[in-house]
Amino acid sequence: RYGIMRIKRFLITTKATPELYLHGMNFGVRYSYDAGKCTGSNTVHLGPCSRTWERYGYVPGCNNFRDKYPWPKVSTSYPDGIWYDLPVGGKCEKPTGAWNCTWSAEDAGEIRLDELERTRHGYGYCCHGNCTGFWQGVFSRSASKRRVHA
Repeated sequence: RYGIMRIKRFLITTKATPELYLHGMNFGVRYSYDAGKCTGSNTVHLGPCSRTWERYGYVPGCNNFRDKYPWPKVSTSYPDGIWYDLPVGGKCEKPTGAWNCTWSAEDAGEIRLDELERTRHGYGYCCHGNCTGFWQGVFSRSASKRRVHA
């Protein structure tokens, strides 16, 4: 879909700023990004992204699906899902917890979608004559769990 052929993997290292850690947190709230720009939240009015950055620095955000904050508002097929955001202003080589040095990323390889899809033969989802059952059961928790562990 959309010409996506692979999933890039990264090993992320984070370190909270002292200001954030004082509140017992290692991550801030997760904001949405569109076209590389922080746009706030698409479901809850969290105010501008700068609200967090001006208080705690460029801290990575975390969104645990089980908490349903700030998204999703209802249960999903991926109840253990977690989304993160990584503000560009916090990227550095080795995180120190300074406002502009809260996370780093190392290349951890890639997963090719065609290889992943070959793990489950099927029908209905075909591309160039290759059919897969990998994506079947998009609303099934058990099928979703199987995809995560593939």
